[in-house]
Amino acid sequence: MKILNVDDNAENRYLIEVLGQVNGFDVVSACNGLEALETLSSQPVDLIVSDVLMPGMDGFQFCHEVKSRERTRRIPFIFYTATYTASQDAELGLSLGASRYVLKPVEPDEFMAIVGEVINEAQKGELAVPEGELKGTVDYLKAYNARLVHKLDRKIEQLDDARNELQAMLAARDSEIAQRKRAEEALAASEGRLRALLESASQGIVAVCEDGRIVLVNAKTEEMFGYARDELLGQSLGVLLPENFRTAHAEHVRHYFQHPHTRVMGFGLDLRGLTKSGKEFPLEVTLSCAELDGSRLAMALITDITERRKAEDRLWQAQKLESIGLLAGGVAHDFNNLLVGVVGNASLAQELLPSGKAAELVEGIIKSGEQLAHLTRQMLAYSGKGRFVVEALDLSDLIPEISGLVHPSISKKIAVQFELEPNLPRIEADRGQIQQIFMNLVLNAAEAIGGNSGLISIRTGIQTLDEGYIRRNPEVTALQPGRYVYLEVHDDGCGMEEATKARIFDPFFSTKFTGRGLGLAAVSGIVRGHQGGIIVRSRPGEGSSFKVLFPVTEHANAIPPAGTRETNLLGTGTVLVVDDEELVRGVTKSILERYGYQVLLADSGPAALDVFKRHPENITMVILDLSMPKMDGKAVLLALQEIRPSVKVVVASGYSDDEVMKLFSGQHVSGFLQKPFTSTQLAETVKGALG
Repeated sequence: MKILNVDDNAENRYLIEVLGQVNGFDVVSACNGLEALETLSSQPVDLIVSDVLMPGMDGFQFCHEVKSRERTRRIPFIFYTATYTASQDAELGLSLGASRYVLKPVEPDEFMAIVGEVINEAQKGELAVPEGELKGTVDYLKAYNARLVHKLDRKIEQLDDARNELQAMLAARDSEIAQRKRAEEALAASEGRLRALLESASQGIVAVCEDGRIVLVNAKTEEMFGYARDELLGQSLGVLLPENFRTAHAEHVRHYFQHPHTRVMGFGLDLRGLTKSGKEFPLEVTLSCAELDGSRLAMALITDITERRKAEDRLWQAQKLESIGLLAGGVAHDFNNLLVGVVGNASLAQELLPSGKAAELVEGIIKSGEQLAHLTRQMLAYSGKGRFVVEALDLSDLIPEISGLVHPSISKKIAVQFELEPNLPRIEADRGQIQQIFMNLVLNAAEAIGGNSGLISIRTGIQTLDEGYIRRNPEVTALQPGRYVYLEVHDDGCGMEEATKARIFDPFFSTKFTGRGLGLAAVSGIVRGHQGGIIVRSRPGEGSSFKVLFPVTEHANAIPPAGTRETNLLGTGTVLVVDDEELVRGVTKSILERYGYQVLLADSGPAALDVFKRHPENITMVILDLSMPKMDGKAVLLALQEIRPSVKVVVASGYSDDEVMKLFSGQHVSGFLQKPFTSTQLAETVKGALG
């Protein structure tokens, strides 16, 4: 829709033009009533906004002319004045056929609301349209002008004799001037607020004309790209884009002006900006089209999404680790079940064989099975469920004990330096897993130095993490603020590029020719299993530093002393073995029968409950697998205890005692059987649980 803006003040005209264009109107302007009438004769308009006080033809005369002509009398008319503010002036303007009489200054939003109301009324046909030649109004104007002339004549005649009256008139004139000045200042302030909105915007704002030149920027754009405003105005928009974006962007600009519409750019795209210093950063852009002085402009609202991308990357990394951890945990669980068959049958065969070569071979099978079990513990560690024998440890006391394990594998050209802080607070950890972390980090450091001379520094200490430190180090965002003990391994080797550093915790990723294992992936899982974190710092040619953080514990669990083994493991009674793996059920049955027990089998939770209900008083004990489909071990235990609360239940799992017992907190469990197990371990567990 088109607005005719009539005002002899250029700043006032500019304000209405900007307000109208921002709100989607086409605005044409005139300096006074005569010029406005010429404009009306050449082009139709939908609304007239006019000042009153103007040279040549003032607003009242202009309104009278508009409402007297058949072609224009139905055009809505708004007076917008800062000088004719009396109620009689408003009455006169409205009597001439104006729809509104608005006094300056008015807030931009309020003024545009009035414009919307008037246009809406006109579209609905609710505006009164004067008929005839407005003769009464003309008579009123003539009388009004005659009275002013008569009054002025009398004032001139009495000029010499009425100095006091003249002074009063001068004072009134001064007051009117001051009032006009205040009105103009208020108008300027209103316009200033409009500019302030532009300058205080939290997004960069850039306006580009059709040839791609920048015609407007705000303060945020200067801050975002590092340019001064004068350096950008008149430049091609390509100066804010990386080189590889510029050719395609010029085509996008041409296409946008052919089909302008508001849209968001950047979702799903690698859209980037370029600062004055040459640094690239990701951004999103919202485009809209506006017209100013007959020219179309593309208005771009620019958002720097660097922090959002960092947060998305951290989330993706966490999800990736979680997915791989679930896979590793599942593989370890299935592998443990297979090892039950290997280790259990081998240990049973060993007991049945006489001493000799065959028994030695079976012993080798058992040892190989135990080594494979250690591999599954690494996989469980990566899944974050690998906490085993948890005790209170002092890292500074433990490191010297295990450092001898790695010295033979380190080149004699490499010096190892220890800086171990004494009397560290205790951490709650598994000694074997801390040993694995230490050996992995030190051997990796030695590998980074290679055949050259070098130095590996090993430090321990205590560090307090606050929220600021955690925010600055994305690797430890999962940690809570508090006190942590750290183990830091630093080398002066070859260092790593960012691409390598981003993958070092991926399973089976290695920069070594012979590296094919879990390596640092297992370290990462162990650390997560201990509610800790790892911070890595490395640059090519400057070496690498791995800092592992463990939370300080004030109430570490002490390890109870190992009890004396039962010398007589034979027993009596009926044992119900519940496991979804046939191999596990078979070997468990064979071992228990060898030690004197009768055995019932169930391949699922529902089957176990059915067997138990049929033999409620005959079953002495239940050996219950934790992880089963349809109905897991925890649900089966609850159902068994509802049938017979005193039933003795041993839970079997490839996960650690510590992790499993957490799941059964508040429930009575008679014992825990770690998979895989030998025949002796199974018999000891059953004998101990039966008391």
